[in-house]
Amino acid sequence: MSATLGPASTTSFQVAGVGGVPASGVSAVSLVVKAVNATANGSYLEMRPDGTSRPAPGSTVHYSSGETTSNAAIVAVAANGKVDVYNNSGTVDLVVNVSGYFTSGDGTTSPGGYVPVSQSRLLDTRNGTGAPKAQIAPGGTLSLQIDGMAPDTYSASTELATYAGQLAADPAATGLTDPQWQSDHSTLAADYDAYVVNGKDVSAESVTPLNSGSCDDVKLKVSSSIKYAVVGESHAGWDATGTFEYDSSMSSSIDIAVKSSGDWTIGGSKELTSSMGQTPSWPNRGPCYAHQYKVPIEYIKYVHHHICSGVTKATWYTVEVGRYRIPAQGAVGLTGKDVSSHDGTANFNHSPKDNRVWLEPHQAFQLANGKSTKFGGSVSVYGLSLGSKTGYDSNHRQKITAGSKPGKHWVWGRDGSFAAARAGVMYSK
Repeated sequence: MSATLGPASTTSFQVAGVGGVPASGVSAVSLVVKAVNATANGSYLEMRPDGTSRPAPGSTVHYSSGETTSNAAIVAVAANGKVDVYNNSGTVDLVVNVSGYFTSGDGTTSPGGYVPVSQSRLLDTRNGTGAPKAQIAPGGTLSLQIDGMAPDTYSASTELATYAGQLAADPAATGLTDPQWQSDHSTLAADYDAYVVNGKDVSAESVTPLNSGSCDDVKLKVSSSIKYAVVGESHAGWDATGTFEYDSSMSSSIDIAVKSSGDWTIGGSKELTSSMGQTPSWPNRGPCYAHQYKVPIEYIKYVHHHICSGVTKATWYTVEVGRYRIPAQGAVGLTGKDVSSHDGTANFNHSPKDNRVWLEPHQAFQLANGKSTKFGGSVSVYGLSLGSKTGYDSNHRQKITAGSKPGKHWVWGRDGSFAAARAGVMYSK
């Protein structure tokens, strides 16, 4: 099924009797819902039984303009076999595939049992499947049939594949289709008893079904965005030059944003250590120069579902860092804000003496061990501000080179001593 939904509109579609779902005895369906050709940013779809009130909140798919976004959902079916879809804003094409259904009390299996079906499309208003080929106007309603729509694939030619068919065709059938102890052609002993296991008669023992109430967590990608994040800075006062290199493999820790209800919060961080295969660097900047530096990183928005016995018990969202990724026709890295206000004699005089070291003329010194300071507000993505830290090693360096002027060129660590590898960032006098 597919349809185009207008802003703030509800669309009803039939699920009972469509795509392998029976026309009756169905309590809920397992669907894959896809949003295509969206025109609004930050919109969403809600799913519910036809004729019921909108959930609050109850979003099934979040999407933005130009993205194709999908999500799996288990939705209760109304008595008329229909499901409603509400679109919050903008227009969007809706595509719905069915992957199974849950039976109710009047079904052919036990109530609540899940029955998978061969996946088929129930609704697609782009081509007229399950509904007229037309976009849904704002405030419009569309109905979709689900129950009882599976084609009848039985034919007389399949009868011979059944045991009864084989027996009718050949009365001297070998009996291998049935358990040997039930067959007239069995080679087992005449006194064989299938209910005796290891010498014990188990025929009177009760059978206890397994508990089906297990729970699973499902994580689905909603969308992604490439943003430039601060991963380091370099400082060069007096007659020095500064270099920052972000080389070969990523080693940054970036905040994870979490939202379950209400506002977003920071819920830990994620370490990036995957090879990126590129080398952005900013060499020999200065003198009297200090800036932060940014690299392009892909951020991914996920939706998480905690599902128990087929029922979604909790839903939450995260924004997590993905990988270093240069956008097409984009910069390999960017120079960030000026941070020279942290350098100079006045700041040096207020620094802890244990954090200070000096260079002689023409000497170079670099941070190649330990962690950088945490850069708060390193990146803004999906309206969120995330911080980051970068690990210094042979491939990630902050370096300073003293000039030719005579005398000591002093540098100091912001967060600690160089001996303890806790400088974080190296400031320059």
